[in-house]
Amino acid sequence: MSQEELVKQLQVSLNLFLGDLSENERSVVDNYNVKKYFIRTNIYPFDRIEKDPNSEIAISFQVNDFARPKFGSHYFETQQQSKSSPKAGKNIPWHDYARLATDSFIGDLSLFYLQQQLLNNIPEEFKCGVKFNDGVVTGCLTDTGNNRFKAGGEGFIPKGKDNTYNGFFGRDSIMSHWQRIFFPFNTDNSHYVGAIVHPHKNKVVTFDHYGLNRPTHDYVFSLMEPMLNHALKREGKLVSSHPGWLHERVDVPKQTDSISCGLLQIVNGTILTLIEDVEVAKRMLVSQEQVASFVRPKLMASILTNMKINYTRPQLIEQFKAVEQSLQQGRDAHAKAANKAAAELKAKGEKKRGTSANKAGSDTAMSSTKSTAKSLKKSSSAKSSTKSPIQAALENNLNSQFHNLSKTRTEMVY
Repeated sequence: MSQEELVKQLQVSLNLFLGDLSENERSVVDNYNVKKYFIRTNIYPFDRIEKDPNSEIAISFQVNDFARPKFGSHYFETQQQSKSSPKAGKNIPWHDYARLATDSFIGDLSLFYLQQQLLNNIPEEFKCGVKFNDGVVTGCLTDTGNNRFKAGGEGFIPKGKDNTYNGFFGRDSIMSHWQRIFFPFNTDNSHYVGAIVHPHKNKVVTFDHYGLNRPTHDYVFSLMEPMLNHALKREGKLVSSHPGWLHERVDVPKQTDSISCGLLQIVNGTILTLIEDVEVAKRMLVSQEQVASFVRPKLMASILTNMKINYTRPQLIEQFKAVEQSLQQGRDAHAKAANKAAAELKAKGEKKRGTSANKAGSDTAMSSTKSTAKSLKKSSSAKSSTKSPIQAALENNLNSQFHNLSKTRTEMVY
């Protein structure tokens, strides 16, 4: 296998994503026009889901099996046979497709599919000695709460099965088996960059389509270096004579928007991994304009034609309407219950205030009556020890009022 033959085969694969849509592809893509049929009609709350992917809205509108690999298809069979590619059989959810179709930040599963399509159209002999990882396996390295693969961490299991090691370097294989290994990264869950490990050259190459001076280069190398040392330790090759890992940055076409980094990472990362000569590889790298004009729409068409689509457009619309209706019924029931509870609380408060007011009035009246009775009694005692019939009757009347008020107050309290 010559480098010229590899370049030719790779160009054939790239051309599948670097042309205009055919009439049939355009028709298929327009049939699932996300903006036209789902967003502008308020059928699908795309922006609300993007704002909070873990919200009740996002979970309620999930369609995780929108597209899935076809058993018996070229896409499925070649993935099962290839040892250099990630494991096959991943579905693409509806929201991932909607992101792709709305010029938004693209999800890992769509990128995984693109990577597979590029590799599946290259004969196996041209992929000998290279391994491609997906963004899922590198998540344990970017996880700030996981110190296992940092310097001083426990690293890989010394002997026996280690799923993380197998994910990085392949089952029944070791790191030194490969000439080059591709590691894609999603930094801060907002920007895709890449690293390519050359085990036999003790070298890590990093690339970022925002430029050579980006801090992501050093960040990714800081994640890779200790992990690779842990791999050497598991293999019994981390010896004092090891020269350490060399870090190189490769200049790639500049990204001019905030949404194409994932597509650029996968396409150009595949080229840089397959072709050992960096200068030759750089002449094949795709640009921002090519990604926006061709790769994105071609990827949409490829998903809709090469995968099994489980929902027609009318079925999706019907399902999303039913979800919204169910959510609205829940909101109405919640509002009704809240209003009822508020009304009951208000009524209870008014009753309590009314009881307190009556009690206060009773206390005032009783106090006034008692005071008047005492004054009259004191006045009559000062003038004469003998009560006149009128005074006696008045005093008896006041005492009777005081007694009745006391009884009323007691009944109110109890």
